[in-house]
Amino acid sequence: MGKNQDWKQIKDNIFRFENVGDSVSGLLLKKEVGQVFGNEVYHIRKGDNDVVVVFSTMVMQSRMASVDEGKDVKIVFTGTQPSKIKGQQDLKLFDVFVKEN
Repeated sequence: MGKNQDWKQIKDNIFRFENVGDSVSGLLLKKEVGQVFGNEVYHIRKGDNDVVVVFSTMVMQSRMASVDEGKDVKIVFTGTQPSKIKGQQDLKLFDVFVKEN
């Protein structure tokens, strides 16, 4: 009997934007306010039916404000911009697209 034979590994479903051009697209299932920092969290069902969680930034949140749940959305990481506040992380920039049905 293998040591993990009776166990199924659970992996997180958090989508991380790491490289310029990284994108996620699919059906926006739910928007909710995050518990820790108050930024929005998006649940998106991708084309392969996997549901991923996207933690927003202020830039992304402002662009997603007009996107309703139930719409097809695409979020693309376009780069970074230095913060205007000394000591803060660079801002991550995003383009947001919504499919017109």
